[in-house]
Amino acid sequence: MKEKKVAKVLGVSELKNLSVDKFGNILSLINKKKIDPELAKQIMENSPEMFSAIKEYVNKTVPDLLKNIIDTSKEESMQKVEIIGEIQKTLSQSIAKEDIEQDERMFLYDKLIEFAKMLQDMDKEDKRFLEKHSAAIVSLATGIVAVGATILISAVGGQDED
Repeated sequence: MKEKKVAKVLGVSELKNLSVDKFGNILSLINKKKIDPELAKQIMENSPEMFSAIKEYVNKTVPDLLKNIIDTSKEESMQKVEIIGEIQKTLSQSIAKEDIEQDERMFLYDKLIEFAKMLQDMDKEDKRFLEKHSAAIVSLATGIVAVGATILISAVGGQDED
């Protein structure tokens, strides 16, 4: 995207001294690869507030997002395990009854095996969920750090030595 189009998307007349509230929009454009990295670098260089926003995002927001994802997944997994545990307990108690017929007992054993497989599948699903979301957040944070590092390097490299 060209400068004028990016400015229009951001709802500003020029790409200098952008406020932090535009930070999320710029991140979105960077993440979707709709903005040239050099233009993103230029925007960041011309907007001092962006440096502090990047720092806060990388140091606070990313770890908080990862923690929330893990906590949510953990809580949901525990609820599923408790429900399946109660069902397994009920099935086990039914199997232990002396007055149950053999075909009913075999049916209940099959159900116990099904629930054990469900637990394994849930564990795999939870791991994939965590990997997917963690990778997305880390990828975004890495992109932001790369842009920030490029800006910093070019700023330091562009200074004359006395």
